Amino acid sequence: TARLVSQNAANIAAELRLTQDELHGRSVDDLLLLPECRDSATQLAMEMLSKLTFFTYASTHELLPIVVCRLVRLSLLHGNTAESANGYTFYGLLLSRDHDLDRAHRFGRLALALAHRGGEPAVLSQTYIYANYLLMHWKSPLADLVPSFRTAYEYGLQAGSPLNAACSATTLCICRFWAGDELESLTRDLEQYRGGIVRFRQALVLSWHDILLQTVLNLRQESEDPTKLCGPMYDEERRLPLHQTAGDHSSLFNYYVAKT
Repeated sequence: TARLVSQNAANIAAELRLTQDELHGRSVDDLLLLPECRDSATQLAMEMLSKLTFFTYASTHELLPIVVCRLVRLSLLHGNTAESANGYTFYGLLLSRDHDLDRAHRFGRLALALAHRGGEPAVLSQTYIYANYLLMHWKSPLADLVPSFRTAYEYGLQAGSPLNAACSATTLCICRFWAGDELESLTRDLEQYRGGIVRFRQALVLSWHDILLQTVLNLRQESEDPTKLCGPMYDEERRLPLHQTAGDHSSLFNYYVAKT
């Protein structure tokens, strides 16, 4: 096991070095000027890597840096596609993990600019979600990001993407909560968005949403123990074991953040 961990770490380090070498001498803004990729086989490879990026990110899999680096390098070598925006977003995440926040923020701006160039609502929606959620907050106050998550929601609806729309709605509300928004109006919007998430049948996102909604209700109402999430929207005694059994890391994350 130790040998496998060591080999994986070496593979990740090698991918990061190769990508840094390809980026050497180029500014982040230069990447927006790359030509459009015309090779169908490369386009398909980038599409597959882009989808794999989401799977590895959602599951916190150690392959994420490898997948992201290969997607970015294909863009550098063959030109940009719509999927390049996703690669640049998550490469920014890798930079932020290495505390290179200035470049991380610039890669977020690059991803948004590239998504706008393509004009595809599905790409715009996911880029507005992840670029702002993962990167833009390093340089922008949370309150300034609220309109971007609302834009992500609108693009998600235009694209007919229930997942993107649901994620955007919940992330919008989370952003408003941590920005210190007024709780009465936030409660109304949480309840309204919740109806949409239920209609979209996005059970995973609904768990995140219900945790936040119950947290806000606890803060607004008299409660013997306001840190205990037991109410009409979320009952931790019933739902927490379900998250743990399912290995639902995202809901567990939201739950423990709320408990703090």
